[in-house]
Amino acid sequence: MDAEPQRTHRCPYCGGISVRRSTRRSFFERLVLRVVQRRPYACLDCGKRFWARLSGAAGRESID
Repeated sequence: MDAEPQRTHRCPYCGGISVRRSTRRSFFERLVLRVVQRRPYACLDCGKRFWARLSGAAGRESID
């Protein structure tokens, strides 16, 4: 998925602002993340994946 970096989220690990939406990798992510209204994101600076609320506030739940 080649997407432009988004500036609305900040990586909870390194504080970087170069993050992009990540694809949901499993059935769990497709189902549960939709229910809890979170999306997976990937940091382009440190490479970590994290979940963020749809409202824009980054969450700490790691899905490395």
